Amino acid sequence: MKKIDFIKLFFWFFIFFWIIVLFGTSLTYLSSRDDKKPLWVMIDELKNFHEPKVKFYKLEKPIFLYFNGSEFFSISAICTFRRAILEYKENENVLFCPVHGEKFDLNGNPLNKKLKTLKKYQVRIKGGKIYVLIE
Repeated sequence: MKKIDFIKLFFWFFIFFWIIVLFGTSLTYLSSRDDKKPLWVMIDELKNFHEPKVKFYKLEKPIFLYFNGSEFFSISAICTFRRAILEYKENENVLFCPVHGEKFDLNGNPLNKKLKTLKKYQVRIKGGKIYVLIE
């Protein structure tokens, strides 16, 4: 009879042990999650844009800021196909992937329709400074 009690005790200890381990692991996971909230990042000043131009910024995520003369647009500088950092070709007015040669227009649309569009970021002007929402 005592042997059966020992087996039951061991069984319940084993179950209790794993409940504690799983509960502790889930708490550790939840507390260590990297929930990044959207962040407005100041990238430039309005006084630096008097005419249409495209500028590259290497933030947490590399981006292009495009000023068309009246509005600002911000798009990802990472190719949707090979994940390379795009280059701006001023003579063609396109974004160019140096890895595979694909081109994107300044709205982020690929000139080869098989690729995905580049990610767009919100732009805000406040107090003479230009902010981009990095998600």
